[in-house]
This record gives sequence, C-alpha cells and structure tokens, in this order.
Amino acid sequence: MSRLDAFSDSKTHSILPATVALSGLSKNEDFLPAAFEYFQTQLHAPSRPIALSTIKTFSAWLTRENLTLDSLRAGDVARFIDSYPAEASRRRGVLSFLRGFLGFLEVRGILDRNAAASVRHIKNPYRLGGVTPALSQGDIERLLSRPSDVLPDDPLWLRDRALIALLRESWGRIGAICRAKRADLYWVGERRYLRLAEKDTKVEVKEISIGLSQILDDYLLLTDKNDADESYLFRSAKGRGKTFSPRPLLPRNAYDIITRRSEAQGLVGIRPHMLRVTGFNEFRRAGGSREEAQRRLGQGNQKMVTYYERPE
Repeated sequence: MSRLDAFSDSKTHSILPATVALSGLSKNEDFLPAAFEYFQTQLHAPSRPIALSTIKTFSAWLTRENLTLDSLRAGDVARFIDSYPAEASRRRGVLSFLRGFLGFLEVRGILDRNAAASVRHIKNPYRLGGVTPALSQGDIERLLSRPSDVLPDDPLWLRDRALIALLRESWGRIGAICRAKRADLYWVGERRYLRLAEKDTKVEVKEISIGLSQILDDYLLLTDKNDADESYLFRSAKGRGKTFSPRPLLPRNAYDIITRRSEAQGLVGIRPHMLRVTGFNEFRRAGGSREEAQRRLGQGNQKMVTYYERPE
C-alpha cells in the first residue's frame, strides 16, 4: 500500500479519499501505516482534505529537492514554508500541520527528529498591533458596490457579493460558509436562518436579515432551480464563469475572491476574518450585548468577546 486513497475500512468508508503518493518519502517500512494512522486518528474529517493537499504539495517538493523525511532538517522545512504558494496565514497553517505530522512520526519511532519543531511561525502581516482590524462603513460599502465594468447580472459578481455580505453579517468562519449547503439556508415563519458547521463540530444557527436575504437570492436565482438541498450554497465557477459547477467553493478560492474584489475597489489587505470582526463590532456599536455577541460568535470564553472589540 503506497497511496492514501488505498486506505479504508468497513467503519470509515474511505477516510482518506484523495490520491497522494507516499512511497519513497521514508525508508522505514512502518511509515505508511503510521501516516494512515495519523490521518485517521489525529485529524477531524473536515481538516483532512486540506491536510492531504498539503502532503501532496510537500511530497512533490521533497522529490524535486531530492530529499526524504529521513534526511529532512529544519532548514529544509523553512525553505519549503517560504516557497509555499500562499499568504502568511495559510503558510502558518501548513507549518502547524507539518509540526503535528512529523512529531507523530517521531513519537512512533519512524523519524529520529521532528524537523519542523524548531521552525518559527510566520508573522501574519495582516494583523495590526497583534489583532485583526475591523473595516469602516465606507470600506464595506465599497466592497459591496458593483464595479462600473461589471454587469448587474454577472454570476460571479453576484456570488462574490453574497459571500462577502454573508461573512460580514453571519460572523461565520470562511471554512464553515464554504461547507454550507442549500438545505442549511431555511425559513422559519417570516425569518430566515443559516446553519453553519463551525470548528470542533459546533453547529451555529445565524439569523439572516432581509437585506442579506435579498443579496443571497439575487445570486441563488442564477443557480440551477432544480438543485437538490444537498448542493453547496457557494459553488465554483465552470468554464468562463457563466455557470456554476457542482463543486463547492474552497476556502483558498474564497480568500482569493475577497482579495481580488477588494483590490478592484482600491482596498488593500482585506481578508475574510476582518469581515467577521467587522460584523461583530457593528453589532456592539448598535447596542448589542456582550452575552448575545458571545452566543453569535460561538465562543465559550467571554474573554474572546473582549478580544474582538475595536474602539472607533
């Protein structure tokens, strides 16, 4: 067995579905079983696709550099992180994954060292003073306004506007919103709600305002009216972007969308988490209580509520 997609059992039904070649990464004959064990026991199911993508990229890099996990050193890991084609926050996540994965192999006796253990995290350049900033009302209006060179019924623009508006109002995390399906958006009487599966298996229900509901409908009317409830709420574009594929919009693509849309409006350095912080602070400035804010954030610790607050 030399591929992750070869691993499955009667209980998990293909825990690791992606195709990732692992043969040759280590000379230790126990490496493959240990790698499979790590993905099965140490990662939550929603985290596995991203981890598999990271392993695939890392494996290709090791092959190009003529390295194996057995010969890997801290300097090699640092070079890989520096060359990883993503922004700082994503590279921080990659480094954290490698620390955990290589550390697991070290504990199992597969490797004699965790080469990632001594590599320092990359500083996030989008944080000011150690915290994520909130956007101004003017910034939000520019983000949600249609550029002059975009048609009113442009499918990609309507999807991207709906994504940005939902991130701001729901305070949802980008991964949870990308995983949401049509069935998660529903009505109860005259009120509309969105059910989000957040991290650590938490499920948060977000109330949708009339304005946001209209923005979502403007986008959803362009998708297939016969879509099943199990189809994804935000889907990737197909072809030249006039129609949507069945595949979900991935978090990294959502990051790119927000970067592209903000830069087109003359805004630099806008990231999805800023929209979450912005929505929270708009709620607090409008008189919303910390207790309700804590509930809507899905935070178990009220200290995080204080951490999110930004003075005007």
